[in-house]
Amino acid sequence: MRRRGAIAVLWVVLPAGFVLGLAQLFMLRFDAGDVYPAYSSLRPDPLGAKAVCEALGRVRGMSIERNYAPLRALSGGPGAALFVLGAGARDLRTATIDDVQSVEAFASGGGRVVISLNDTGGAHRAPADGGEGDPFKAFQGLADLGRRWGFAIAWTAPTADQATETAELKADGIDLPHYVTWKKGLFFDSLFPDWTTVYAREGSPVVVERPYGEGSIVLLASSHLLSNEAMRRERHAAIISWLVGPASRVVFDESHMGIREESGLADLVKRYRLQWLLGVCLALMALYVWQNLSPFTPPDDSGTERDERAEGMGSATGFVNLLRRSIPAGKILAACLDEWERTYPRESGTPKAGRMRAALGDGAAGARADPVAGYNAMSRIANERKGGYGSRHRTAKRDPDPRP
Repeated sequence: MRRRGAIAVLWVVLPAGFVLGLAQLFMLRFDAGDVYPAYSSLRPDPLGAKAVCEALGRVRGMSIERNYAPLRALSGGPGAALFVLGAGARDLRTATIDDVQSVEAFASGGGRVVISLNDTGGAHRAPADGGEGDPFKAFQGLADLGRRWGFAIAWTAPTADQATETAELKADGIDLPHYVTWKKGLFFDSLFPDWTTVYAREGSPVVVERPYGEGSIVLLASSHLLSNEAMRRERHAAIISWLVGPASRVVFDESHMGIREESGLADLVKRYRLQWLLGVCLALMALYVWQNLSPFTPPDDSGTERDERAEGMGSATGFVNLLRRSIPAGKILAACLDEWERTYPRESGTPKAGRMRAALGDGAAGARADPVAGYNAMSRIANERKGGYGSRHRTAKRDPDPRP
């Protein structure tokens, strides 16, 4: 009994420990942050943007949101800002017309849209001739959006000693730092007159702004300015305040990175607070395991072992029982003769068949009294032909040997 109880405890403890350990591994993985894409507001390492998101959330009178739904579900308007950080080539190539129109509607309604590009894909090792590591080649998917908004993307491959340079303030009437550290790589080109160059690196625009409807759109050629690394080493609060503008509600979009919220079982449990139901299910499972391993009836201590095996019946016994239930004893020989004629249709109507049926009619009373004797008589008539079916046919046990 104690042994079964110990086994029941192991059946409950071991799976629970495995699940808890697996959950802990996932938590450690998510705490490290590298499961999220670069410049995600959920990523806490140097390539993430969690610091600026949480810092804005601590500002009095400002609310922070993360968007996991499609962009068409966003609601803009005056006092709202949308940050789309780390926009990569894949995101721009797969952007649908609905997404672009949703962003435009957000800005037209009085909101401020800030889009920063992801220049981490080979920016320090790209050859100058636009080879495999050239981000400009990857950003060709931006062409349609560039024609729609009036800009283009260009690329300058940095050398080993020019990977990081400075960008100079070009806009007048804006209280911003005159110089900021800027990684050499992507920049904007072929700007329409609506765009205003805010910062430029070596004369090439890297931060531009334009009005759009009642709102505005800001483009940054790099997301490093808003990364956790920049918040630690070179924090520019004035630039962040300028990017947010007059907004009191800031939305960090995560859907363009593939981080989307989909309704599932876990979401329903959390929404309707059904955690207690999971506890009840686990308790019922534990009771079921305990019941099967530890029966409530006491064990048999008599010391005798009972043979609980049930002897079954063979196929021959089952066939005999079936015949007894289906055919009366007085008609068994007639049924045998009919079956013989169906099996050998050529013998039907022959003298041999007539003799067998005459023998069956003459000895009907004897056949009913002793079916074995009648069967043997019919077998002897059937066996009269040499090499036929009857030569291989076996008679019943009580058949006397007809041979002299």
